[in-house]
Amino acid sequence: MWIHNPVMLDQVLCYLDIRRNDRIVDCTLGEGGHSFQFLEHLEGGKLLGIEQDDEILSRATKRLQEYTDRFGTPPPEVENLFYAVRIKALAAKAGIESVSTEDDLIIIRRFQGLPFDKEKLSAVLRDGIEVGRTQIRINFKKFFRIWKRVLEELIAKLVT
Repeated sequence: MWIHNPVMLDQVLCYLDIRRNDRIVDCTLGEGGHSFQFLEHLEGGKLLGIEQDDEILSRATKRLQEYTDRFGTPPPEVENLFYAVRIKALAAKAGIESVSTEDDLIIIRRFQGLPFDKEKLSAVLRDGIEVGRTQIRINFKKFFRIWKRVLEELIAKLVT
């Protein structure tokens, strides 16, 4: 398997001057090349890696697996950040202009001229979800405990 070698690694490490308890955010995780080296310098610190490409994120996750136990489970705030990044990436691939809330509704809006295909969504539609030409309305109260999963499934279905 081919693994990307990080560019300018020595310069990046020198510039960052990583200390053992630092907290680092790698907003361009890629396959984890730089992050792998960052983790070699951390002992009690934390690393948050962000990647929008699911396939590359999967490879980075495998590459950095040995550090998972070392740093423990991410706190809820970080899990929420991961979720938001995942939704933004999926939404971009699906031609979604915005995901917002109004009263008790989560509203997904498509860019002008990109209607929703109800037939394509039929497998994930259920009571509490209304599909219009350019909007999908999800009743938050109906899906209170599982709204994140419902939202992600809907958007993912629009990508496929």
